[in-house]
Amino acid sequence: MKTAWLRSHPARTATLATLLIASPIVGWLFGEARSDRAVSGTDQAWYDQQVYLRDFDRSYKPSRSSQYVTMSDGTRLALTVFLPNDLASGQTVPTVLQQTRYWRESSEGVGGGLIFSQLGYAFVSVDARGTGASFGTRRYTLGPEETADGKEIMDWVARQPWSNGKIGTIGGSYTGATALRAMTVADSSLVAVIPAAIGHDMFTQAFFPGGVYQARFLSIWQLFGITLDNDKKDLGQLPGLVPVDSDADSAELRKAVAEHQGNFKIHDVLSTLTFRDQVTQDAFGDEMTVDDVSLHHDDERIEKSSAAMLELSGWFDGALFLGAIERFCRFPNRVHKLVLGPWEHHGLNVSPWNTSDAPGFNRAAHYIRFLNTYLQGTSDAAALDAPVMYFTMGEEKWKAADTWPPAGIEWQTLYLGANHTLVP
Repeated sequence: MKTAWLRSHPARTATLATLLIASPIVGWLFGEARSDRAVSGTDQAWYDQQVYLRDFDRSYKPSRSSQYVTMSDGTRLALTVFLPNDLASGQTVPTVLQQTRYWRESSEGVGGGLIFSQLGYAFVSVDARGTGASFGTRRYTLGPEETADGKEIMDWVARQPWSNGKIGTIGGSYTGATALRAMTVADSSLVAVIPAAIGHDMFTQAFFPGGVYQARFLSIWQLFGITLDNDKKDLGQLPGLVPVDSDADSAELRKAVAEHQGNFKIHDVLSTLTFRDQVTQDAFGDEMTVDDVSLHHDDERIEKSSAAMLELSGWFDGALFLGAIERFCRFPNRVHKLVLGPWEHHGLNVSPWNTSDAPGFNRAAHYIRFLNTYLQGTSDAAALDAPVMYFTMGEEKWKAADTWPPAGIEWQTLYLGANHTLVP
């Protein structure tokens, strides 16, 4: 993308900035995931991350193909498959899957394909129903049709000649939610799940924290969604919105975008509500409540999945870290790792005591370490970690625990005191 174009289109510049904001994995794909800088900084990991960060070749060309896959209700979803370029005929590999509403070939998708294909994985990036080049209309955020699509996509992946039948779902923010939702519909092919930077009870942890409606956040998010799904003059300019290989003239892409016109408008709907059980209407005119777009009502189905889970969240990511903690406590009878760092939504260390500008904890390395353990079986390193790794600010140290809260924690009530102090 040319700088001149950005300068001459400030509105589009803002839209592009929002695209990057909405995709917290972008930073580690194109910033941190390199081994030419030592892992350092005040949030340095408790292990040597360099082991997992080889010199990724940015000129590497994965074997790439894209196509439509038809769901059982006839809706066609666009997906792109990235494979190792040296994959031999008959050779099979595990698959890393992301189902995104932020375009399958954005930096998140292309970067994931670049990195994971070099590590011996297939990487499949899917435009969620009603987004990108996929057909359909979104009933509401994380609607039941989108969840069911995840099941059909995983079944499709498992049937491919390059698939060894093992799948890991991955994502941050919205894409983290789709990664988690896959646990509600998957069978044994889903081996590992990484739902990063996402809440669990979205009423209290994102939309109405403390009972206060987050109007600014949700109005911006809605505007971003409208721009992605409906603003045709901008859609061709931003990276990531591409037709499938067979759609040479983008005719099918234009038809798909037309079906996005009726997508759910989250701010228009939620701004009319006060209570979590208050009934309103979705984009199809059917009844819904805030809990329908949340994750906690799927607890029983998630509990039935045997997939290993890795939770990453930040102390400064609003109330979303409470969702990671809630899931860790809710699903103890499984392989379940919880990592709580000094991060905001995009993984940046924003501890007030951080005085280093050196790169610290690298999410890419940690994701790779986890997936290598549970998808490839090439390492048992992630399995040996304590169930909980949490960062204490001020001390600027990582600590390990078997439970949450950690043993020995004492609750203390503090009040506002003189000179900006807290007193018992």
